[in-house]
Amino acid sequence: EICTKLVIDDRYGKLPASRELATVYELLTNETSNKTFLIYDHPVYVGNTTFHDGFDVLLFTGLRWTIISSFDGFSATNLTTRSDVSLFLQHPDFHATRSIQKIDLVTTAVRTDSSEDKSAPLDLQWIKPTERTNFQSLKLETTSNEQANLICSVCTGPGGTNPCLHTGVCSLEGECRCNDGEMGAFCQKLPL
Repeated sequence: EICTKLVIDDRYGKLPASRELATVYELLTNETSNKTFLIYDHPVYVGNTTFHDGFDVLLFTGLRWTIISSFDGFSATNLTTRSDVSLFLQHPDFHATRSIQKIDLVTTAVRTDSSEDKSAPLDLQWIKPTERTNFQSLKLETTSNEQANLICSVCTGPGGTNPCLHTGVCSLEGECRCNDGEMGAFCQKLPL
């Protein structure tokens, strides 16, 4: 099942990028049909925060998950709306290695059809490039592997695949209602 909303699990720190990144990523859907938008058989997510006239786009490239800016990360510039990004990604000439120009962050390589190959970049290490560049020139910092996890922030209730933690209760809207001072998308942070 595809998660509709990802958040940074702040128990593990921030993603190791050279610029500020969104902390919440929502599923990119087709605005007319409301169907999930897929690239290389994986969903695309967009950050909920605007930075420098653009927003973060999180997508699978066929080998790695990557985060790029809609403003200057693609070969087409100034993609300022979700619709702009959708149209660009749907174009027959789109190819990750040619169409992504400035990479902010990538995961370690993901073997397709393995336990790492999920519909979202969960439990993967993130690596910062030495500079924001394209895939052909990509060099990764060897000291920046971080386990700043993304987690699906939509709960499924008791016995489901994504239950709230500790004493949290899943609401009908799929959000955890935390109790006893717990915090986080899944009530994963206990009070001190």
